[in-house]
Amino acid sequence: MEVDLLDVVQNSISTLGEPFEEEVIKSEVSEGDAVIDLGANIGFYTLIMAEVVGEDGEVYAFEPDPPNYEKLSTSVRLNGFDHVQLEQKAAFDRTGKHDLYISEEDRSTHHLYPSEDRRKRITIDTVRIDEYFTDEEFDFIKIDVEGAEYRALQGMKKTIGRSGPLKMVVELSPPDLAGFDVTPGEYMDLLRGFGFDLYVIDEADRELKPVPDNRLDGRLNPLGYMNLLCVRD
Repeated sequence: MEVDLLDVVQNSISTLGEPFEEEVIKSEVSEGDAVIDLGANIGFYTLIMAEVVGEDGEVYAFEPDPPNYEKLSTSVRLNGFDHVQLEQKAAFDRTGKHDLYISEEDRSTHHLYPSEDRRKRITIDTVRIDEYFTDEEFDFIKIDVEGAEYRALQGMKKTIGRSGPLKMVVELSPPDLAGFDVTPGEYMDLLRGFGFDLYVIDEADRELKPVPDNRLDGRLNPLGYMNLLCVRD
């Protein structure tokens, strides 16, 4: 794997940050599955899922940042994963162009909303997933797009709807969601509207904990966000 020396949480070279999330993804993805990875970064989870699904499965990975995408492409090629399809685009609620605000300290934290920390910005391609996939069904979707999760989900309602039994792992970061004027409650209501049951991926207790309501008290990790497993049987 081609690693990122600016990856401050070292997700590119270890699982020190979120080892339980890795376990959850490995257990929920199966051989032969069709998978989407939105916000693939340099491919840590893309490679894991590609190995699990095997040659009979499919992985579609989307990453808009050019340096990240280059590392992602190199790692997929080095592993000979011909069943992985890559797109240098960001999942969004419309297909077109958008500014990506770049973090020079940690290339895993670029985001699409206007930044107050004077980040430089580049123009990238966005894609509405419902326009990219017209009739495909999926078994598993990972979404980690630094606050644009709500907008990405808005652009993939048809894809989620026709996929029947489906599991997703998504990030919920209140400060990043606020960049798009979205509250955590609105985000979780959207997920539940698709028919998902929600579970916090609790790294400290290494447990999946049901989320019956929209309260965040005690559910955010020390870094101020949480990862959710979404299950629709």
